[in-house]
Amino acid sequence: MTIGLNPNKVKKKHFARAIELAAMSPSEDDRPHPKVGAVVVKDGEIIAESFRGEIGRGDHAEFIALERKSRGNPNIEGSDLITTLEPCTQRSHDKRPCVSWIRTRRIRKVWIGTLDYNPIIMGKGETYLRNNGILIGRYPDDLQLKILEQNAEFFNYISSLQPSLSSEELENRVETMRDIIKTELLELNRREYLSEDSRSSRGFIVNAYNRNLMMDADNSERWNEIGWYLYNAELYGPAGFAFDTCTKIDVSFFGAWLGLGASEIEIYNEGAKTFTTYPLKKALKHLETAYKLNSEPEKLHYSAWIALFDSWNKVGNKKTAEICAKRAVALNPNKEKKK
Repeated sequence: MTIGLNPNKVKKKHFARAIELAAMSPSEDDRPHPKVGAVVVKDGEIIAESFRGEIGRGDHAEFIALERKSRGNPNIEGSDLITTLEPCTQRSHDKRPCVSWIRTRRIRKVWIGTLDYNPIIMGKGETYLRNNGILIGRYPDDLQLKILEQNAEFFNYISSLQPSLSSEELENRVETMRDIIKTELLELNRREYLSEDSRSSRGFIVNAYNRNLMMDADNSERWNEIGWYLYNAELYGPAGFAFDTCTKIDVSFFGAWLGLGASEIEIYNEGAKTFTTYPLKKALKHLETAYKLNSEPEKLHYSAWIALFDSWNKVGNKKTAEICAKRAVALNPNKEKKK
């Protein structure tokens, strides 16, 4: 099989091998994740291969092949990388994206099976590589179809997470948020004397306003920041509006779901005399989502579950309170469950 200029003698068997490796990707949790295989080829020989999660849970195939299995290997420079999925352009703060490993390892060409369906990544990985002088190749058509079939569950899942607001609706939300914040600032400015708590709240609101002024409507991180500033200013309704917008842009944003849940708990506490548990039911749903997205023991996450535990106890729903207590203990087993 001849594939244009092909000094590393990449053949169809190498593409097929990457797909075989992808099938070995283990399950990570109850959410669908992509099955990814990677093969590094030089002069017709495979010099490294891997699949997602082969060594560490959630570790990307390209990272494993280029770093964990090839550190110090001089043959990596100038080789071709064959990967079933477009390399990522961003990871959590403590990890380098795959495109960075590809660039620093001086890979000659990356053969991509399919673009990543995640809108945060789609096309950006390929563009980054091209802009850094790395050639891009494609799998044969029949093998591309195999990859799509192999990852159908993940791609359908990602498609279901797409923003549910149009550009116009997002712009309207930016304006609405700005009006809400301005109203709160005007109310504080009308007071002749500000207590220490009021001055602190004003600082949070000003920070939210400044971020609102310089934001892109579809910037989920900015919406999340605004939400937490308003939450700290004890403006729980507006905070919930910001968090809700964030989740409609990026449904996998753990911090926004956490903020939604925490805001609903406070809304319940502020209006407890109405004897409605609807905010608690919403809080439980939001925190369940946050729990599934990120169950690391972070203090505020633990505190949110404890606050919900207390609220359900107040209304006499011991069964649901126990669920919340178990979530809190799972997040921070060093803390004793409240009695």
